[in-house]
Amino acid sequence: AVLLCAVLAGSAYYVLVWNAEDLSLKWTRGLNPDNMDPTVKPHVDFNVYANGNWLKSTAIPDEYSKWGTFFQQRDDTLASLNAIMEQAARVPYDPEAVSDVMKVGAFWQSAMDVSYID
Repeated sequence: AVLLCAVLAGSAYYVLVWNAEDLSLKWTRGLNPDNMDPTVKPHVDFNVYANGNWLKSTAIPDEYSKWGTFFQQRDDTLASLNAIMEQAARVPYDPEAVSDVMKVGAFWQSAMDVSYID
């Protein structure tokens, strides 16, 4: 399952998750309490309280000068979209039963056919 998008809802946010096995989407909670550092008092340093363990365990990738959850979500989303498109492109085309997945796959294949484009 991979991340597609996030929506704020009260004190927690929800994420739309793509399941590649059955080609389904599902909303699930996105808040991860493991990223919090409960050893820090929230009134002393709320950022470290809320993100302390994530800050300790997350390194900035070499190709970036800065890093955060939005960068991570962007990269995860791009990887998810690429996987969805690649999977749609493997669906055999059936002119008798054209589906949206087939249309997406055909569009993706036409954009990825570098030898034809060149």
